Amino acid sequence: MGDSSLVSSAIVDFRRIESPSSINTYRQCPRKYYYQYIMKLPVSDSIHTIRGHVVHSVLETFFVAGPDGLSSSDYSLALSQRLLHSFNTEWRQAIPQLQQLQLGRDQVVHAYSESLGMLNNFLQWFLHRLHAEMHQGVSLTDAFSLLTPQVEQHYESPVYKVQGYIDAISHYKGSVAVWDYKTSRKDEITSEYYLQLALYALMYQEKHGKAPDKVGVYFLRHGLREIPVDDSLLQHAQIACEEIHTQTKSDAITSYPQRPGPLCKWSTGQCDFYRQCFGQKTVTDFS
Repeated sequence: MGDSSLVSSAIVDFRRIESPSSINTYRQCPRKYYYQYIMKLPVSDSIHTIRGHVVHSVLETFFVAGPDGLSSSDYSLALSQRLLHSFNTEWRQAIPQLQQLQLGRDQVVHAYSESLGMLNNFLQWFLHRLHAEMHQGVSLTDAFSLLTPQVEQHYESPVYKVQGYIDAISHYKGSVAVWDYKTSRKDEITSEYYLQLALYALMYQEKHGKAPDKVGVYFLRHGLREIPVDDSLLQHAQIACEEIHTQTKSDAITSYPQRPGPLCKWSTGQCDFYRQCFGQKTVTDFS
């Protein structure tokens, strides 16, 4: 799968190693890309980024711990307790960051409850799959191992000059699936998510000589959504890599126009670089 002929001199003549986040940032707003990836201005934490880090860390720990110490008589309860303990540990470690946000107590409690609920959703999905394997006569240890993905795998493409961390790579009965975890409210594979998955598939193919069979997003509020990997998906990633390297050769701010819109400022916050772009003016002054 995939056509390496799409690689042009633009890929070779690169200024920096890109990522799914940086490419999506450029597509959202070139000026935001300039401030974040060329000027390297600091980006603020939010309740969403902190919560996302906590949840991802808990899921990584959940699988790294493996089936050790589990008993076939009470493994569901043991896994639930393990997950809760890990979550509380990670949440306590995040408290200094949360305090810097100066959030109200109700906001923090709500984020805690939502996050724990999402992790419990994931646990129930995993337990359902675990039960199904054991029902077929597979031991608890073997079933857990069979369903355990590789977690937090770093991939970097020397050809396309892009890198990223893949949340989970599942090898299940001869099929390979690449997954990303999301805490989004909607279970929709948006254009941004689609590109991220396409880039993961492209990097996986370059490293292993064969593309994964599927890529998908595990929406922690809703469940798993997968799409098959085909040539069109891989070519979508190749073209995105070529475009970003072509469009970001310059270090001049004038080469990165503002793209004012709803993501500049919203009811509960604003872009990290709103003041750099607009100062005391409003978005409508630039429309």
